[in-house]
Amino acid sequence: MSRPKRCHYIDVHSRKQTLRPARLATKPQTPEEECAAVAVSIGKKADKNKRRARAMTVAMTVSTAAIPVLIGLSGDNYLWGKVAPSVLAALSALLVALNGLERPHERWVLYRRYQRLVQAEEKKYRFEAPPYDGDERDRQLAAKVAQLELDLQEEWEGLIPSRSDLSSAGSPAGNQG
Repeated sequence: MSRPKRCHYIDVHSRKQTLRPARLATKPQTPEEECAAVAVSIGKKADKNKRRARAMTVAMTVSTAAIPVLIGLSGDNYLWGKVAPSVLAALSALLVALNGLERPHERWVLYRRYQRLVQAEEKKYRFEAPPYDGDERDRQLAAKVAQLELDLQEEWEGLIPSRSDLSSAGSPAGNQG
């Protein structure tokens, strides 16, 4: 008895371009289980971007709010009255730029929407609601979930900053409307 081959793929939804081991190259489980696995995978990406969006918001708010507090409480202390607020202002600017380029909130919304769409198809399939009420229901579910994955990929690519976005982010001309 031979062992199934392991496949490798590049995770297109990750910024990393590394090879990761895929599931064993055997036939998928039931269509419903495959659909659920896709929903869980998309949900994990939504959760990750939710955490990133919230962390960015908290970091930007705290660093910005601390500037006038440090200036007000510093008295004549040069370090706390000038240096620390300047560093916090620079950090805030970097966080705003990074948030604008990475757009974790938009990614969070995108992934969560597609997770719900896949889950809705799974429910229709489970309860044999149209269009999953006929003989070809397995194929229809597979086709629909595959199309949703392609649509997600296409929308996700629109959130990736282009080279011109990245190069203009650091230049003064790129920040003008």
